[in-house]
Parts: sequence; structure tokens; C-alpha cells
Amino acid sequence: MVHMTLITDILNAQNVIGRSLFLFGAGATKDAECLISSEMLDDIQKMELSSPEKEALDFLLSALHYHSSWKNIKERKKPNERNGHQPNIEDLMLLIRRIIHRDSYLPYPITGSWADKINFLEIAWKDLNRTWTPQESKTLFDNLEEKLTERLSKWLNMGAENTDYLKPISEYLKNTEDRSSILEFFTLNYDLVFEKHFNSSDETLLNTGFNNGFFDGFIDNSTSSSFRINYYKLHGSINWEKEETGKIKESFYYKDENQVFNRNRSDSPEMSVEEFLSIPLNKAHIIFGQGGKFLTVDPFISLLYHFKQQLSQKQIYFVIGYSFFDPYINNMLLEGLSDDRINSRLMVVVNPQFSQEFLNTQERQSEDWEDILKNRFIDHVQNIQKSTYLSDLPNFNLLEVSPQKIKIIPKRTSEFFNEYFSGGKGLSALFEELRTKEENIF
Repeated sequence: MVHMTLITDILNAQNVIGRSLFLFGAGATKDAECLISSEMLDDIQKMELSSPEKEALDFLLSALHYHSSWKNIKERKKPNERNGHQPNIEDLMLLIRRIIHRDSYLPYPITGSWADKINFLEIAWKDLNRTWTPQESKTLFDNLEEKLTERLSKWLNMGAENTDYLKPISEYLKNTEDRSSILEFFTLNYDLVFEKHFNSSDETLLNTGFNNGFFDGFIDNSTSSSFRINYYKLHGSINWEKEETGKIKESFYYKDENQVFNRNRSDSPEMSVEEFLSIPLNKAHIIFGQGGKFLTVDPFISLLYHFKQQLSQKQIYFVIGYSFFDPYINNMLLEGLSDDRINSRLMVVVNPQFSQEFLNTQERQSEDWEDILKNRFIDHVQNIQKSTYLSDLPNFNLLEVSPQKIKIIPKRTSEFFNEYFSGGKGLSALFEELRTKEENIF
């Protein structure tokens, strides 16, 4: 009887997987001890910096806090209120790049009326480094951009990622041998947590679109029986590198848990993780603080094409650890949810923060907490879509979504994976729940 129940759960889980895609935000790798954006910003205070660098960062952070406070006042919000504006690491990177390229912009407040302060800081930087040769010389803000980008490997916990929370997915893959249950995973993260867990010298379960070290796209992989997961990194990856030819190279990867294969070291490519982390990383090909994140070049445009294609084909969107602060991603999700030509759609949002931020203690204990939470969540998304702070053209952003198309699971990613993938029980229960509803998902 127990064996038959397990078979039923697995079959039901496969039924759900075949109709689903998964989108991961920063919260999805928090269990691997990767930092989220606000934590990266806090960590900057621990960096070893020269006096001009520290003063420049303090100046920029105070400007960002001022800007966020001004937006909150304008929109009648408190800084820690739900939907309240708070600076993050990408705001800082965007501001640094605008200063670097300020001659190409119309004068922004920070790069225009405050230019005297910036010039003063750059002069102090040059005085500190007057012994540098022209080849070594970097501007203050070029140097800050480089240092923060190099800090990514620490923020993403490279070499020390704890991938145990992904074991329930491995268990599910072992219980489902046939390739009809391939998983479609999309991520906004740059880390290598999933690659480290699912790929090794013994097997390659995760298809990242690379072939012989170069991005080749997600072609028909029917002959590659080892692939069980398509993994689309919409914002790039810390191990991507763009060559002068325009090709995207996978510059390194985990050969196993304690060893890295470094393609930039032709003489001795295999090295320990510790040795690898001791050398500076080449500049990663990632979308990190570029403002509008839609890039019309490959691999980003083809990855977004696959995302849009899967949104049109799948009925269930599992959105895990995502804060919904990317309006262009929200537009694609909302557009997909509105397409009911064949089947109804459902977005399953997995995030413990929403219940903590949107509900008070009394509301969490009420019988209708789920309905209250869904309505507050929709308010959250709509406010983001309307925000001129987060979008250059908010009038073009989509706003409408029905509460019936939303299911919120207020759990950590590790809890969700354990409950829904271990033995397929949670996915099977979801299958039974949705099958009894009037919505035509199955």
C-alpha cells in the first residue's frame, strides 16, 4: 500500500512538473548562504578600502538613502513599510557607472550639481596613487566598480555553497527515470549553487546551454540523455566571460565539490577551489546594476525568448525567492498568466517574507489569511509596476492579475523543496488540489 501511494505521488508529481516552469530569485539560494542584495550592501562596510574609496562609498550610499527617502515621502511610505523604497547593491552599481560615464549623460543631480564633490574625491584618489604608471592608473570610480564586482565571489559564497537543500530534487530525479519529467528552471541569480550540486565529473544533469565551453543555446537535447534540468540564467553567471569575438565562454566550472576546472589556465586547468579563489576573477558577463535589464544581444535575448516561450506553454509558474522588483520580469509573468486560450494558469509564489511583511500577527491567525495575503501581494506587485523609481516607462507595465491565479506558499526554499519534491508528496497534493477546482489547469 505504501509502495502504491509512492507510485501515485510520483506520477502526480510528474504530471505537475510537465506543466510547470520554475523561476528563482535571490532568496532561492539563501539556504546556500549566498547573500541577497541588501546584505551585499551591508557587507561593503567590512571591505578594506582607502580613505578616498571609503568616503566615496559613504557619499554614494548617503545619496541613495536620500533618494529612497524622497521617493518614500513622495509616495507617502515609510522606509521599512511594504513596498517602501530601500537602496540595494544594483542601485549602487548603476550610480557608479553613471558617474564613470557622466560625460555621456544629461546632468543627473548626483553627477551634475554634486560634481564638485566627485571631482574632489577623484583628486584625493590621484594624490594617493601618484606613483602609479599610466598602465596601472584607474579612476576612483572605475576602481570601485572593479572591487565590488570582484566581491561577488564572496557574496555568492563560492567554494563554500551548502547545496544540501537541493537533495529533495535529486531524490525526485532518481525516482523518475524517463526524460518526460525534465525540469525547466529559470534564474535571475549569478551563483553556481545549482551547477555545483547537479553537475560533476561523473554526471551532468543540468543543461546550461554551453557546449565545449561556449554558449550554444538550448537546442534539442533528446540525444543527451543525462540532462534532466534546463537551467536558463537570465542575467548571466559569475563564470561567463565574453571574448573579443563576441562568443560567451564558460571560463570555469566545478569539476567536483573541491575542484575547479579553469579554462583560462591552459597549462594546468584543474585546481583546488582554494587555489582558484586566490586569483582575481576575470570580469563576469552578467547584468549587474545596468538599470533596464533587457539586453538585445545574445545570450540574454535568446534566454528571454525561451522564458517567454515556456510561459506560453506551461500552466503553472513556480516563482521561488523572488521579490518582484524587476518590472520587465513581472510583465512577462503577468502576460503569461492572462493567456487562457488553452488552459488556465496559476502562479505559485514561494517566499516566507511576504507573509511576514504583509500580515500582522492577528491576520496570520485568521481563517482568511490566504485571501488577505494574496490581495496584499497583488498590491505589492502593482505598486512596483507603477513605480517611476523602478521603471522608465511605468505606463507600459502590466498591472492586472486575478487573486484566483495566485497561490502563496510562505516557506523557505529548503522547506518547499523538502515538502514538495521529497517523494513527490507536495506536488502530488497540489495536483489533487488543482484537479478538484473548476479552473481548467489539468
